[in-house]
Amino acid sequence: MPGGGDTGTVIATPARTAVLAIAQPATSVASGVPLGATVWSQPFDPADHVPFAIDFAALLDEGEAIVEIEAITMSAAGAALGVAVDDAAPYGPIIDTAGKKVQLWFVVDDAHWSETAFSASGVQIPVAVRVATAGTPPKRFERTCVLMVRQL
Repeated sequence: MPGGGDTGTVIATPARTAVLAIAQPATSVASGVPLGATVWSQPFDPADHVPFAIDFAALLDEGEAIVEIEAITMSAAGAALGVAVDDAAPYGPIIDTAGKKVQLWFVVDDAHWSETAFSASGVQIPVAVRVATAGTPPKRFERTCVLMVRQL
């Protein structure tokens, strides 16, 4: 689901912002999750509807900005559990006005709120986001972040 180039104010808290590193750590976080993927520190309850962000600043050159969200890919496991990125106004994906962050709102289909996968320690859901920059020449980055979904 591409998010386009809509911009706005990112309101995700620091705990719900995944800060990307230039060189990702080489430690796997779980089976089926890309090696070194960044994990959001705040877990997500299936009934919540709150914003999460990804900070690409460390990957960008000075003065470079994100101008387009080319793709957002929810893992097959996440989709099977009813986890999705909300694309309804005003919750659709946006790029912050500085062009450094992308904000997403996650939702879980209410028929899945009581899934056993979300109890106890929950489940790790990989979400890949691909962005394009206004660099000269333009660059493209795709990074996977991990959303921990569990009953809180």
